[in-house]
Amino acid sequence: MQRRSIPKNPFERFRLWLWEMDELYDLHSEVEVGRAVDILSDALTRSIERTSVNMKRKSPIHVYIAVFKGKYVELIDREYARDILGADIRAIKRMCDALRVESASPEDYLCWFFDDFLVDNPRFCPPTIKSSCSEAWFEKFLFVNKSKIRMQKQQEAQNLEVRRLTQEARELYRISNDETPLDLLAQWNNGGMTLKELGEHMDEFKRELEERKGNSNGQ
Repeated sequence: MQRRSIPKNPFERFRLWLWEMDELYDLHSEVEVGRAVDILSDALTRSIERTSVNMKRKSPIHVYIAVFKGKYVELIDREYARDILGADIRAIKRMCDALRVESASPEDYLCWFFDDFLVDNPRFCPPTIKSSCSEAWFEKFLFVNKSKIRMQKQQEAQNLEVRRLTQEARELYRISNDETPLDLLAQWNNGGMTLKELGEHMDEFKRELEERKGNSNGQ
């Protein structure tokens, strides 16, 4: 059975499980159940957004090195003693860029690399930090984790939509001096509507705002 690295954030773990259950049992086939899944998913997204800000500020290269060294000690039972040179940094940067494109993190990849791949393939032990950036192993990671990566792309798209709508609500308030967009955002933040419903209400408010402008210009 293929083992999978598990997100450290418990809310992120639960959200992945929720999406898997939704996909497995087609929960959205029942409207009321599907809406409940969306509300819970949105609540988890808000929590994840709040707790992940500090991690996003760290350089992916620094995160990769720190996680590699920690996992190395766990598996090999000694510190990683090699100097990390320019060629290593360039390889790490390429890997981090490739992971970002796939909505995966250094933690995702390195947990799989040490906990799954190297355990099953001990002939590649002990690894170097540069060898961990092998394109062949990265492709293997994508293949065995394709379901999880698909869900993480869904998660990233949802997070981007949250940030977009938050910024849009603030901008609409600024130009209209109408608190409706902020009230809508607060309702979503309190679980009063789904993210999809928030987007629909924002679009409706923008149409109303355009109508107001048109009426004002026509007077």
